[in-house]
Amino acid sequence: MTGLKDDAISIEMIEYYQATCNILPSIFTPAESQLLRDANNLSDFKEEFNNWKISILENDCESGSEIAITLFEWFQAEEVSEWDEIVAILKRIVHELEMNNVLPQNQMLHWHQIGILLNRLGQQKDALDAINRSLTLSNQINIDFSAPNYYEAGIIYRDSGKYSLALEMFEKAETTAQKNEDLKTTIYAKGQGANIWAIRGDFQKTIDILNGTLELWNQFPDEEDRNYRHTTLHTLGRTLVQMHHYQEALAPLKESLNIKLRIPERFDSIMRTRSYYAEALAKSGKIDEALAILLPEDIDKSSEMGNYMYSATAYRVLSQIFFSKDDIFHAQQYGNRAVELSNLSRNPIIEIETLIWIIILNFKNKNLFHSIYFLRKLMSATIRLDMPVMQKITLILNRLVHRS
Repeated sequence: MTGLKDDAISIEMIEYYQATCNILPSIFTPAESQLLRDANNLSDFKEEFNNWKISILENDCESGSEIAITLFEWFQAEEVSEWDEIVAILKRIVHELEMNNVLPQNQMLHWHQIGILLNRLGQQKDALDAINRSLTLSNQINIDFSAPNYYEAGIIYRDSGKYSLALEMFEKAETTAQKNEDLKTTIYAKGQGANIWAIRGDFQKTIDILNGTLELWNQFPDEEDRNYRHTTLHTLGRTLVQMHHYQEALAPLKESLNIKLRIPERFDSIMRTRSYYAEALAKSGKIDEALAILLPEDIDKSSEMGNYMYSATAYRVLSQIFFSKDDIFHAQQYGNRAVELSNLSRNPIIEIETLIWIIILNFKNKNLFHSIYFLRKLMSATIRLDMPVMQKITLILNRLVHRS
């Protein structure tokens, strides 16, 4: 076992596992879930993943609810890749809580969790309904949980290409979080707002916001909290890549990647940063270094977990790298795979970035028919963007120059 905080916890954990290891299935209690979470022992959670799911359902609804809340961060991790089943379990728990008219605060948290997972499943409308139910409960029980809910609503609108609404939600989340002295949500909301400004083409505003949030991370006294600056460093590096400042992008992307590997962060999150770091390396002339950190089998592992957006980006980058090596076969193979995954991602920006590259690739390979076919798909994806026409043109031109 790893990650135990002290000898007392170690002894308690050992006794707990000795008592339960020969019982299948093991029905765990809320106290045991808190013990495991305090120990930060993700590896043991994974080994008993199915038994933890069973424990949520086999306990009474209040105890099952406590387990689901305590371990949700791990249940929803991309490595688990069973979001639809987790959603069904959470809906059953919240329904029982509603029927028994108990734990309204837990009901609020569960609807928030359900919204997060439904958005990852591509069910944006249902996800937004779940977040709104959480907001309604928050108002009814007079517990201000609006900042996290506004933040997740912003994520849903962002993933749907509704960037004006997304920015509005992120600004609401930031304002509310500041009022509640919730520094972490404040930083995350600022970072997502910066993403929207980058999409709109205002890169300098994006850089200014991100540099400011990097300073905010230093306000956390614990290194464990400060480690989450990897999110801001990733966004800063990605923005610099979009600005074609590849050499400048290397440092923040490398630092972000190193933190993620040290923590360790979720595999899909690591792959996302690897993709942009590999792109910056390749554009800086370090082709072999780029290929060494962006392996097809790793990208496939990410896509098998349902992370189509990050996998599409990775395959698009890999296609560009092989094209730069005059390996047309693999460039076309990985480019086509990127298009397939971008379609599954349902994220218009990812679709646009991928389609621009595949159009350029086919045009350079004199496959004009395919270029025209993908150009029509690009027009369709662009129409779905919730942006003024001039901002759409700026976005396309920027990506066109970047990918050519």
